[in-house]
Amino acid sequence: MKYVTPLFLLCLGSISALFGQEIEFGEVSKAELEMTEYAKDTTAHAVILHSDRNTYYDYELNTGWVLYTEVHKRIKILDKEGLEYGTFKINLYKSGSTEEELSRLRAYTYNLEDGKVVDYKMKRENRFETEVNDSWDQMAISMPNVKEGSVVEITYKLISPFASSIDDVIIQEDIPTASFHASIKIPQYFNTRRMVKGNFNVNPNDSERRRNISFKSGGGTSNVAMNETVHDYTYKDIPALKEESYVDNINNYRYSIAYEIISVQNNSGGIKKLATTWEQVAKSINDSKYFGDEIKRTRMLVDDAEAIKAAHSGSLERMYAAFDFIKNHMNWNGSARLFSYNGIVKAYKEKTGNSADINLMLVGLLKECGVDASPVLVSTKDHGIPLFPTREGFNYVVAAANINNTYYLLDATEKYSSPNVLPTRALNWYGFMVNEDGSSRQMTLYPSEKSKLSIMMNASLDEEGYLEGQQRVNYTMSEALQFRAGNEDAPQTQKTEALMEAYGMSNVSAWEVSNMDDPYQPVTESFEFEMDEAAEVIGNDIYFSPLFFLKMDNNPFVQETREYPIDYAHPFVKTTMVSISLPEGYEVTSLPEPINLALPEGMGSFRYMVQKAQGNINIRTTFTINKSIVPSFHYPLIKEFYKQRVDKENEKVVLSKV
Repeated sequence: MKYVTPLFLLCLGSISALFGQEIEFGEVSKAELEMTEYAKDTTAHAVILHSDRNTYYDYELNTGWVLYTEVHKRIKILDKEGLEYGTFKINLYKSGSTEEELSRLRAYTYNLEDGKVVDYKMKRENRFETEVNDSWDQMAISMPNVKEGSVVEITYKLISPFASSIDDVIIQEDIPTASFHASIKIPQYFNTRRMVKGNFNVNPNDSERRRNISFKSGGGTSNVAMNETVHDYTYKDIPALKEESYVDNINNYRYSIAYEIISVQNNSGGIKKLATTWEQVAKSINDSKYFGDEIKRTRMLVDDAEAIKAAHSGSLERMYAAFDFIKNHMNWNGSARLFSYNGIVKAYKEKTGNSADINLMLVGLLKECGVDASPVLVSTKDHGIPLFPTREGFNYVVAAANINNTYYLLDATEKYSSPNVLPTRALNWYGFMVNEDGSSRQMTLYPSEKSKLSIMMNASLDEEGYLEGQQRVNYTMSEALQFRAGNEDAPQTQKTEALMEAYGMSNVSAWEVSNMDDPYQPVTESFEFEMDEAAEVIGNDIYFSPLFFLKMDNNPFVQETREYPIDYAHPFVKTTMVSISLPEGYEVTSLPEPINLALPEGMGSFRYMVQKAQGNINIRTTFTINKSIVPSFHYPLIKEFYKQRVDKENEKVVLSKV
């Protein structure tokens, strides 16, 4: 079921006089150029005045069904920060020698000069085409003479031979949209299924119409009248999609419509099924010579496997040894791929490869070592959550080892990873483990064990508010992986300067880290620090938060409502223990009260305790999140939970001079 937010209900009913009429390309008004802000969102740096899309099929006698998409978009640049929207980017899909084609491209910039509308035409030198990856090229159009107050406009036709896939109808952009229209026309020969992303009211205007197409018939052609279903989407005042804290991939929640083509009927009545199940997708991927066959190409790994088996007798020990061997032998080239197009043999020789090269090689080595292992299909966070079961739904692969019915997820692209500690990019809901026979099973990618972050600080405070002390931090599992990845090869001066800037310290020294290169041990960071004006001195009183720079200053959840789940990536517990030596001649006259907060359903908790001892104050806090993903309907509770934490951690201790 889809729920409609009150904001969007109001937006659907709002029609601006400026955008109430049909908009033709090139007919930019003086009023649009004089516009200085968008009334529906006065914080917007730019606004899409009009967006129109028309998608339809035609039948080409030589190639069959061809998909056409006509686009017209007009954008108002409101301020300097909106200048980036003076560049249009068009993605073009390709597969082998077949690729999408761009035609009828026209684009203009409009400025108001001496009270007149002046247009500047996009020229060929304003166009730049780049290869994004093996499947996508991108055309970037940098509009001429764009400045604050400009209106930019583009129109083009996209011709796609990939008729079995309709690009998603993107309704919501990163900036607000004043007027939106899309028309998707589906021939009677196509059986489709429509799905909705985002929390909004779809409410399309669906209709039927007749038109003629040409088919091959015997030695010639014939015209055939067919029915066509038309889906019209019209909206006004669509709010911008804005980033929030703890979101996995914001595009998963963008207002959009996705079409799955279930089957296609030819002119003789035959039906070709296109839709499938995740299990069938997993089997087709495993059957690929670039996937399943690669796992079997392990001849170059035989000697390595024999050495591992000679040194280790147990399956668990062999798993660790094989995992370490691949991590040390291979270097990831940064490419997230599902298939090993160049082959793991070549990757092994060159000691570098994409994610499929490395992790399929790991599966092969584990098998050679006698360990039950299988690949796991993954969609990374930036790839999104697939709506339909297609091969394109996955773009990454990790390994799984089954030892005594316990599964260990392994990703050898990360030098500092360990079993069941995947890099954050791979922690995206569920993956599919593919067995050797092509069967599959869904597996959660999130760790069940909590990562730990433990902070210990000992410091002394003087009567002028100056603080000096030592801090020690322990990181385990995912927290350790992130620390190692972020501090690899970082010089000490760079780290100390980063700490000083982050915490407002006047000096950091003696920075050390231990177990940096051992992913199976907690990593420990320690340093000494000095901090001027850590406390506020007013007359005979001293005021300070007993957590000092370790406190949470602001609530990361500030929106009134939230449509997206809260993504913590992994469960964790953060423990902070602080001991403060007080200046002589002062006594504690005010101390924060302890607090013990608990979220429902065991989602998390926060405990805060501060005690005074002879000449000291001791503080202990424990912040626990037990769920990797928290549904959005819990947002009010999470927001209040964080508010109380922030309020408590910012409460002051008061010292008074005796």
